[in-house]
Amino acid sequence: YEQAKKGRGFYAPYSEWEANTSKREYTDCGDWVFTGKRKYEGWKFVYRDASLRSITAPSGRSVWFSYLRNRITTISQNDQPFVEFSYADTGNQLQQLTVNGIEHKFSYQNGKLVILPKTTSGKIVNASRPQLIAIKTGDLNPAEFSYDDYGFLKQVQQGDFVDTLTVQHQTLAERQAELNAKKDRKVKYSGPINGRLLSDVLFKYKYSDREPGTVKLINQQNQTASYDCNQKTGIFKINEFTGLVTQGTGGLTLTDIILDWWNSTQSLYTTKLAE
Repeated sequence: YEQAKKGRGFYAPYSEWEANTSKREYTDCGDWVFTGKRKYEGWKFVYRDASLRSITAPSGRSVWFSYLRNRITTISQNDQPFVEFSYADTGNQLQQLTVNGIEHKFSYQNGKLVILPKTTSGKIVNASRPQLIAIKTGDLNPAEFSYDDYGFLKQVQQGDFVDTLTVQHQTLAERQAELNAKKDRKVKYSGPINGRLLSDVLFKYKYSDREPGTVKLINQQNQTASYDCNQKTGIFKINEFTGLVTQGTGGLTLTDIILDWWNSTQSLYTTKLAE
């Protein structure tokens, strides 16, 4: 610990990660290097200008991330890109994603967007924004998307498959009532919550209150499952359709998600080399 304190790193003896910089003045640094300890020993993440540049695994394998004008362009291993991104000439819309040689092309159109106020004195704003309307993968039927007048996704279609989504909306009076309830605990609000999913092709969804974290799912066989997570403590309880009950804390961290992604990329890369 005493030796580690002499370096430029941000050393925390009980942390599973140690951070170091490329310059003594960390506010003006170029690279940040995060090195794993304990169960993450051997992992290394390198960032430059707030963008992830590389990940190195305990095996010694690395993937590299390349950018152009702050937009990711390739993910590579051993100087061979296996994920490539291309964008529209203007804006940041992704036009094509190539994964392991398979092209995914994206189409957009301007659509309506209703923005509800964040204060009780605010007004509804009607705007427009680009909306993803299709993804074309190779020779497969495109996945097509349509939206309601509020700007929420209402349907997904690919070939004969159609998924229709029912989403809650709020009027201005309902939004104001919800905002008043947030300010005054004595005021109760039991109306709709803007953007809440009520049903899709697989399930119906029911909610116990206006706060996120609790939802009940009802499948086509009228079986129920539920998910209940306390946003403050991270303690969750899952009741599955089979009747199995799982309880615990939110132990899945962002690091765990990234490492799971890493493991999945290895199979993509291995397949590409075998071709």
